[in-house]
Amino acid sequence: FVTPLVWADKEEWENEKKKEGVWRDVIVIDGVDLKDWLEEATAVSLQFAAELGIVPEEGLQTPEQAWQDWSYLTDPPMSEELVVTGREEQEKDLNNRISGQPCIVTIRGDSPREAWGFCLATLRRIEIEEKRKSILARTIVADNEEIISRLRHLKNHIILLKQAIGQVSGYLLSRDCHIIIPEGN
Repeated sequence: FVTPLVWADKEEWENEKKKEGVWRDVIVIDGVDLKDWLEEATAVSLQFAAELGIVPEEGLQTPEQAWQDWSYLTDPPMSEELVVTGREEQEKDLNNRISGQPCIVTIRGDSPREAWGFCLATLRRIEIEEKRKSILARTIVADNEEIISRLRHLKNHIILLKQAIGQVSGYLLSRDCHIIIPEGN
């Protein structure tokens, strides 16, 4: 049972329902549990906020929001296929690296903006749907490392920076995060 309300005697209710023997198990998730989960799952929180039409922090986007912004810089909008054409090896390398141990990945392009678009297109093109959904649910797009450093509960996320201003902290690596930095040639 899920409710956005705070339920003071939820354990008592759970125990009563378990005793009835109608269900295999009974669990109550109340507003406090939801709040704690959303604080821990930053990428999910960001996606949820986007669906509600609110933004938890300026300078953060979901991969979907970021792709919409980037691809509509042209008319007609840029396609994922066009962005990765001729860069299939780089696409494969990025996918392998974000599937491996946490690391900092630098992606080069004609400009940081073009490299950033390539990263977004690559993430959106992961062929196995379950893997793609999992990757995108863990991905946060941030304007820069200063903004992402304000998020305290990051763990096991993929951080795609629009640009790097200075030195990217190793703190995110210690939290099992991948960091993708776009650069221009």
